[in-house]
Amino acid sequence: MSKGNFTRDLVWTAAVNIAATLLGLLTGVLLARILGPEGRGALAAIQNPPTILLGVGALGITTAAAYFSGRDPSLAGRLMSTALVALLSWSIPLVAIAYLLMPFLLNAQSASVVHYAQIYLLMIPIQFAAGAPLWVLQGLGKFKLWNILRFQAPIAWLTVIGLTWMLGVVTVGTISLFYLAAMFCVACVFVVLALRRVPPPHQPEIARLPALLRYGLPTSLTAVPQQLNLRLDQLLMATFLSADTLGLYVVAVAWSGAFSPLLTSVSQVVFPRLAATHDQQVQAETLHRTLRLCVLSAAMLAVVLLALTPLVLPLLFGAAFMSAVPAALVLVVAAGVASFNQVASEGLRGIGAPKLPMVAEFIGLGTTVVMLALLLRRYELMGAAVASLTSYLVTLAALVFLIARRTQVSPWKMVIPHHEDLFFLWNQLLSFRRRLVG
Repeated sequence: MSKGNFTRDLVWTAAVNIAATLLGLLTGVLLARILGPEGRGALAAIQNPPTILLGVGALGITTAAAYFSGRDPSLAGRLMSTALVALLSWSIPLVAIAYLLMPFLLNAQSASVVHYAQIYLLMIPIQFAAGAPLWVLQGLGKFKLWNILRFQAPIAWLTVIGLTWMLGVVTVGTISLFYLAAMFCVACVFVVLALRRVPPPHQPEIARLPALLRYGLPTSLTAVPQQLNLRLDQLLMATFLSADTLGLYVVAVAWSGAFSPLLTSVSQVVFPRLAATHDQQVQAETLHRTLRLCVLSAAMLAVVLLALTPLVLPLLFGAAFMSAVPAALVLVVAAGVASFNQVASEGLRGIGAPKLPMVAEFIGLGTTVVMLALLLRRYELMGAAVASLTSYLVTLAALVFLIARRTQVSPWKMVIPHHEDLFFLWNQLLSFRRRLVG
């Protein structure tokens, strides 16, 4: 990867991440004000199960298609079609099982919410259809088109919210159904564009499926604890607590997501940079400096967000969400730790240790389960927030230990910023300012 391409791809990716986060905050504010705590919680209860299943249910096939397309672009068309056929076929039993489980998963919700949640499971095959061409485009290095396409989902979400509001049909049911229709159209556009941009032939070859699964299943297995660490609290809240409580928690999580665009961009580009470095010493030094800079950046962002939370959160989302502020303060810290963990995990994959993030995530998942069992029913919002923070801290400790062991360096050298890191960060900011002015 050339330096010019790397910089260009980083700028595109960071820009889309920031724009998507701002759109997510805007839609979160609109939904909170339109639906209130109870309606916002009901909508989250409808949307969370498919979100979890999409991460683990793809079996890593899309990731594998991207990987093999990058290694041999002449196979990209066949790989895309194979992934598409396999995932759409697999979605049939997956949706059927989830449909039967939905009344138990949403035990504390109304019959109407359960009904719409069952319909919303159709998002699984729709997202599978959109994901196969999207990942192949990423594997081919078509980052500009990849970033443009992945920005369509948040645009569609904002459009749906605005359309239902203008038509005067703003309910969790209509929003869910409209978004299903919008994402179906988006998936069709993805497939059509990919057929034009991905080299033919496009005939599926099922004989390639075992190779896709051999590569993809370990990635899918890693996604299991990742998704559960992110969503298990909300899933259990939908099972045991009221929609009103879940709505408050969803807003607190949405506010804490302001961390995501900058550090997520780092995690998305650190993997290829480390993978392209063959000198293990340089590889380790690059990873260590990246982690220290992430600690520094996360700490500064956390201080700003903690100061803003008590004032800005109720101002944006409405006075009805004032009681979400204490949990949001905890989740801001948790989001900073989670962002660092994401960068550390991608760093481990970049230095050739893809199984180690899975170990750390499963340790974190065990912590999540124990803490939620102890705290959720008794402390509700704050219990879920503290459980998330504890889980992310345990995952962080595991990741730092594993990286230190792998690179043979003291853990403190990875998490305590050095004075040269401060100068490096300052120089980067000055350089960025000069480019803007120039």
